Amino acid sequence: MKKMMQLATVLGVSVGIFGLANVAASANSQYSAKRSNSVRLVWRTNMRRHACTATQGAHHSKHLGIRYSNNDVTQIITWYTDAHEKLYKKYKGHNAIYYHVKSVDGALKGWIWRGYLKSVATSNNGKSSSSSMNQTDLERWVLPKYEKLSKLKFINFFSKDPTSEKAIEQVLVKVGYDQNTRSSYQGWSVGGAALGSDSFEEGTEPGKGLIFLIQK
Repeated sequence: MKKMMQLATVLGVSVGIFGLANVAASANSQYSAKRSNSVRLVWRTNMRRHACTATQGAHHSKHLGIRYSNNDVTQIITWYTDAHEKLYKKYKGHNAIYYHVKSVDGALKGWIWRGYLKSVATSNNGKSSSSSMNQTDLERWVLPKYEKLSKLKFINFFSKDPTSEKAIEQVLVKVGYDQNTRSSYQGWSVGGAALGSDSFEEGTEPGKGLIFLIQK
C-alpha cells in the first residue's frame, strides 16, 4: 500500500514541511480490487513504438488494479507504446485493447485504453519536446491555472521514499532548503508530484519528485 500511495502522499509531506497551504495534487494513485476483478486477460504481447498523448481516462497497472493517475494530469506527456493487451470486461460482455506506454525517460508508465490515445508527430531524432514531466512541463500546466501569480519556484528532488517526511526533509536540506530557508516562504502555497515507475510486474518505485511554491 505504501508504494501505491506514494505519489499522492508527497503532497501532504511537502505541505507539512513547508507549513504552507495545499494548491493541487498532481497524482491520485489508488487500488481497486473490484476494477481488477471486472476484467480477464485474453492476451498480452509486445508492439511497435508509437508516440501518442492522452487527455481523458487514466493510466493503470496491468489488469487495471492500480490507477496511477488521471490522464488530464499528464496531458502534456508524450507517451511511447511498447506493448498491448486485450482484456475481456466481464460485466459489459466485450473486449477492450489497452496499450502499455511510458515517457521517453521511463519515469512514467502505465496501461491506457487505446480509445483515449491520440497519435502525435515526433521530431527527426524521434523525441518530442514534451516527452517527460519536468520543470518546464509543470510551468505549462500550472501557470494557466494561476494567471495572477507574482512568483513561482520549483524544487527538484530525488528520494528513495517520497512518502516519508524525514526523507524529504533530508533531501530538501541537501538541495539548499533547510528549515530557515523554508520558513521564508510562509504565506506561499505548495503543490507537487513524485514521479515513480511501474514495471510489467506492477507497482511504483519511489524516485524523482518536484515541489512547486506559489506566491499570489
